[in-house]
Amino acid sequence: MFTERTSVGLDVHARSVVAAAIEGDTGEVFRKRLNPGRDDVIGRVRSLPGPSAVVYEAGPTGFGLARAFVAAGIRCEVAAPSKIQRQPYQDLGADYYIRRDPEATKRRIIRQANDMGLTVRFDPIEHVS
Repeated sequence: MFTERTSVGLDVHARSVVAAAIEGDTGEVFRKRLNPGRDDVIGRVRSLPGPSAVVYEAGPTGFGLARAFVAAGIRCEVAAPSKIQRQPYQDLGADYYIRRDPEATKRRIIRQANDMGLTVRFDPIEHVS
């Protein structure tokens, strides 16, 4: 069981780091753009209500920041995007939006016809049994 009070997500790039954090007790959200230096990032995380846990996406910036967090006594997880589970692709079909909202589709078709200078009228179709 984890006991961290604040959860921090980092978007780490070579020239900047964007940190977003949520404080677990109050729900307060923090967001800040940081310099990419390890001391700046670790200092900002330490300034949040602690203890804190950090996660960021694995990338070309390497694992140096993760090692620095561990050395500073802050739990850090590095997420590998290729390992994130996703639902398998499911083709929704060409008529997905028509099935989802037929009235909106009808309004869109009428608007497009009016834009072309046409007058459109929809009459109900009577089914013969």
